[in-house]
Amino acid sequence: MADATIVVGVIRDALKQMALAPAYPSQQRDLQPHIKAVLEESLRRAFPQASPRITISVGGTEKPNLKLIKTSCWPDVEVADGATRLVAVEAKRIRAGDSSSKAIAEAIGQAIIYSIRYPHVFTFVVHYGRSDDRLHDEDVALEKRLSSTNVELIMRRVELHEPSRTTAMRCRTSQCTGPGLALLAPAGDRGRYAQSTRVSP
Repeated sequence: MADATIVVGVIRDALKQMALAPAYPSQQRDLQPHIKAVLEESLRRAFPQASPRITISVGGTEKPNLKLIKTSCWPDVEVADGATRLVAVEAKRIRAGDSSSKAIAEAIGQAIIYSIRYPHVFTFVVHYGRSDDRLHDEDVALEKRLSSTNVELIMRRVELHEPSRTTAMRCRTSQCTGPGLALLAPAGDRGRYAQSTRVSP
């Protein structure tokens, strides 16, 4: 069986470092398959003999699900080793121009539900939308609450702009201190924590 701690670390690094598309027209048809392909490649390198199985919620008949309060929920991505569930990923895309509050709250809420069954859950937010760097008063409280449920938030901010006629994309993953929680760092700490890369689509 794959070491669960190593699996979590491989997935964390893959989600934080994966090259993002300039846009994902569909969260289900575009973003989820991209995440699956990236994780499969990363886990195959880490476990060349027998890498964990990855299932996404798009298509197929064996989608993992949780049945509760007279309904069912399923994570976007499940990583399992045989019958042992290791990690769930709840992915959200925030489109350019959209507010982020509803999508972030929904993603975190779903991740907490999945933590009932999975020992580690990643909330992976690909953020092309609007945000306000001044709003970070409860970041530490959120970090503490999520860490108690084994939920880890990774937010990838994508800033699109157009120098001359070529659309360039700037990706930023900001890392806060604590048990691996990645979210937008307070403005005063951004230089300390943020890592930025610039790529052309």
